[in-house]
Amino acid sequence: KVIVVGGGNTAIDAARTCIRFGCEVTLLYRRTRNEMPANVEEIIGAEDEGVKYVFLSAPTKVIIDDKGKATHLECIRMELGEPDESGRRRPVPVAGTEERYPVDTIISAIGQNLSFPAFTLVAKSNAILTSPAGGPLMQTRIPCKLQFLWSLQAVTLFQGLIWLYRQ
Repeated sequence: KVIVVGGGNTAIDAARTCIRFGCEVTLLYRRTRNEMPANVEEIIGAEDEGVKYVFLSAPTKVIIDDKGKATHLECIRMELGEPDESGRRRPVPVAGTEERYPVDTIISAIGQNLSFPAFTLVAKSNAILTSPAGGPLMQTRIPCKLQFLWSLQAVTLFQGLIWLYRQ
């Protein structure tokens, strides 16, 4: 079970790729389908391939077991408020609406900006540091079960980072 968080073309690419690997995929987006920045053709194509959508939901916490493996993604329902600086209605959390989704893999495909030198992740006792200045392949110095993947679009256009946590 894979959950992809995001609503842009990078999120769609990640979801469709996972479907093609035989995964059960849900794409989670904090706004509605109408506010998704991804191309409409890509949204429809992903749905046709089997991607399920959950709209108006945002992740709040990754639930892990005693071995450090992700088991659930906790999310909160959102409602749309006043428009933000992008012109889209701002998602606002609805208190008391938390829900947990079972998951094996979580892919975060959100955001447009990235600061390579500051990109560090620490998980349990394993410190994951990218090579200086991010390196061309985002290879880590320490072998671990955490992997960083880039979609072609993210690499060439710097439009998003896909973080894949899979054990």
